[in-house]
Amino acid sequence: MGYIDHNDKILKLASEPCSKFLNEIHEKVKPKNLEGVYPAFCILRDQSTQLKKERKEKLELLYSIDEFKFFDILDESDEILRHGKELNYTLGLAKPLDGGSMRWEIPLLIFKFIFCDQKFREIFRASSQSDDYPVVFEENFRPVTGIGGGCPLVRFIKHEYFIKNIKLNLSRELSKILLERFREKNTDIIDDNGEEYGSYEDFIKGESFDKENKIIELLKAKNQDMLNSFLLVKAWLSHELLYHVMSYRYRVEYGLSEKKGKEIAIPFRGKDLPSENSEFSHPDIMIGFTILSYLYRGLDLIQVKHGLIKLKSDPKQDRDSLLQKWVQENQNWINEQNQKENEQFPEWLTSFRTLDLEHEDKIKKVYFYLSRNFSFIDYYLSNFTFPNDTKCYEMKLTGNAHTLAGEGKTKGFSGTDDRNDTMPESVVPKRLPSQHGTN
Repeated sequence: MGYIDHNDKILKLASEPCSKFLNEIHEKVKPKNLEGVYPAFCILRDQSTQLKKERKEKLELLYSIDEFKFFDILDESDEILRHGKELNYTLGLAKPLDGGSMRWEIPLLIFKFIFCDQKFREIFRASSQSDDYPVVFEENFRPVTGIGGGCPLVRFIKHEYFIKNIKLNLSRELSKILLERFREKNTDIIDDNGEEYGSYEDFIKGESFDKENKIIELLKAKNQDMLNSFLLVKAWLSHELLYHVMSYRYRVEYGLSEKKGKEIAIPFRGKDLPSENSEFSHPDIMIGFTILSYLYRGLDLIQVKHGLIKLKSDPKQDRDSLLQKWVQENQNWINEQNQKENEQFPEWLTSFRTLDLEHEDKIKKVYFYLSRNFSFIDYYLSNFTFPNDTKCYEMKLTGNAHTLAGEGKTKGFSGTDDRNDTMPESVVPKRLPSQHGTN
């Protein structure tokens, strides 16, 4: 047509239809406020014969992939293809979670009520002794280290019990705390025209479904953090994130990795069998399991030392006052151990002026005294684990048993013969001749 030569060099500008061509140029340069030949070149280049030829060749290469003879190989295929598992490939760079630190501050607040409030402890104690046994409650729970001074073990068994005894009480208490935190005097949600939309407590309990959109608009107009806080509490209680994580068995279905440098909770395949290459895909579920794992196991020696070093230089905290608070909370446990060892109370533990963080024996004592203290664990997770390890990705490729094995181009190997009824029909278990009669 005479606009470009075989080297894609522009020879002349388009003239017909001129108005359309100028509009295309205008749209190209509008963000940059430029005029000239380059925008015309971009338009004409996209229509060049050479470019079309290159695109066609690339497409032909992509189409030829379907003709390749290949198949996928899965190791531990019964684990990968089991019900409830999915394989995720994340795309792009990791980003912080929406909501920031509030995503773990709210569940930490909820767990503090459950494990530290005397009223809830009495409810659990009485319920664990009833005939229907709706909750597991081990008041003097100790991990394998034998260290005390920590939280009891609590696991929900019956859903109705959670709804009637836990959800209602927590909704009431958390509603009061959030209203006080955001200096809201009204317990009812009222718009500028005086129309009422129920109470904040009802919203947390999920009893304002018909008015929920309007309530969200009102809370957003007041304070975005206030809206996020109430939505998170509602998610943990009404959408039952709390019931979900607290109905799982510690060190059987979730726990902490044995690998150094990995501090978040991971799925377990059985008693003390961590699935080291797996993670919980839902960030709030992962946060919940991580909090529970540390409350039950406690911090390790290195984490205790790092937490103390952080506190000593933390400008946001009154370091000696917070240290004394942790010691006071674990006073009974410390006294119990001192009586067994026939030792005096460690006065050096009440101030950083006398607590030498380079003295390994003293650090080991602190580990034994405070590693399962709720407030210390809260401080460590909030300053180290969650800021570093709670990331999300905008996009990911997800596969499960049906997509991974659905085309029949997959071979898997496993040490067990798991004929799970939920697996796709294309998954056919076969044994080697030498393995007949075994499982």
